[in-house]
Amino acid sequence: LGWLEEHLDCDLDEVTLHALRAYQCGLLTGESSRSGKPLGAGSVARISSAWRAFLGFLHDEGRLQENPSARLARPRVGKRAPGHALTIPEVDRLLASATGRGRALDLRDRAMVELFYATGLRCAELLDLDLGDLDHGERKVYVRSGKGDKGRVVPVIRSAWKHLVLYLQQARPHLMREHADSACAAFLSK
Repeated sequence: LGWLEEHLDCDLDEVTLHALRAYQCGLLTGESSRSGKPLGAGSVARISSAWRAFLGFLHDEGRLQENPSARLARPRVGKRAPGHALTIPEVDRLLASATGRGRALDLRDRAMVELFYATGLRCAELLDLDLGDLDHGERKVYVRSGKGDKGRVVPVIRSAWKHLVLYLQQARPHLMREHADSACAAFLSK
């Protein structure tokens, strides 16, 4: 609002689509940003969404006759390339890091790291696994509600499955508690 008042001499109820586009361009070039540096397309897209929500709210409340941001286009945000892949020594160090806290916890941690690395499961998906989600005959994991509440079946390679079974047979019984929720959970804490 300060920028609009200073550069375009308009109040909130006088904001136009042209003024919002000028503000967007200023953000992309750095003229409108607080730091004076150009903002990235993702930052400008977030700011544009905030404007759209704010001005839409004011329009719905009857404070504005029209919503000037209804036709405001957001800058296109390109997809970023994935980060670098781990090297073989880095993977070895990652897998070896699950040691030193007691046999049961080491087996659990190694099984979790192996499943992460072998399947690409998200952290929440791994923690939500129940014993019934493990298909021992087919070496598959059933993710009941993944990203977007979509379930899927994920195959598991033999070496990762071996560590999972080792954990289930030798470590999980030691970590069991007298708690109803832990009876079904695949991975337990101490």
